[in-house]
Amino acid sequence: MKKTFFVLLLFVVFAASNLFASGFYTELLGGYTTVSMKQVNNDFFSSDAAGNGITNNPLGDAWYVGFDSTYVAPEGLGFHFRIEYIGVMPGEITDTNLTTKFSYQDYQVSPSLLPIMLGVSYTFHGKGNPFTLTAGVYGGIADSIFDYYQHTIDASGLNDANYNAIYEGWGFCSEAVVNANYWFTKNFSFGIDVGYRYATIPALYSDSTVYDSNGNFIMDSGTRLIRQNSQNNNENIATDFSGLIVGINFTYRFDGWWRRQHEEVIEYGW
Repeated sequence: MKKTFFVLLLFVVFAASNLFASGFYTELLGGYTTVSMKQVNNDFFSSDAAGNGITNNPLGDAWYVGFDSTYVAPEGLGFHFRIEYIGVMPGEITDTNLTTKFSYQDYQVSPSLLPIMLGVSYTFHGKGNPFTLTAGVYGGIADSIFDYYQHTIDASGLNDANYNAIYEGWGFCSEAVVNANYWFTKNFSFGIDVGYRYATIPALYSDSTVYDSNGNFIMDSGTRLIRQNSQNNNENIATDFSGLIVGINFTYRFDGWWRRQHEEVIEYGW
């Protein structure tokens, strides 16, 4: 459902840019970003979980893709509508040690974030110079998905069960980004992005009632995701997507009536 909404929103914004084509830029962006998932890693992938038969791979950094529709005034001031998808490298811990309770345990965690933001920027350029430098700030809401999978087999080998729980939460996201672009033509450019993102989701709740593969009840819809450590068993698990941004962008400028009327004062990057 979230992916469908994301694709639909991209289509609507892209169509609007084509329809009006009055000083609009369309930008596709993507790259690498760090995240701050220390709390999640401490809870799900503790360094204590190590030894023979145990494979412990905590959450890593992340990748992102996005779409930006921008109206740029002749003075270089830009107004943005931006959507991104941030996917964290999944974490997994597998335990094949024979214990009194389980002979096999596998836990997988995969967080993601969908920010929807508005922003403002300013573009610096020289007349006739194909290079531009843009500094922008963005802010808005963000929808986070926390995908949790568990598979266990008891010591007897007779009880083999697995389940998948999807948790969801909302929070605030903001970014500060600098873009350096080279304009191959007056309509198309390629650039490098560097910046920082702040995005913390304070609480996550299951989005449906969950049963395991044997039909056993696991949790109700709306169940809060809490710390696994017994001494913090009523504290929320917060996902933190804050971190550095390093990526690339492809930008296309639409020509329309507004552009043709002002072409004599517009140079590369405006």
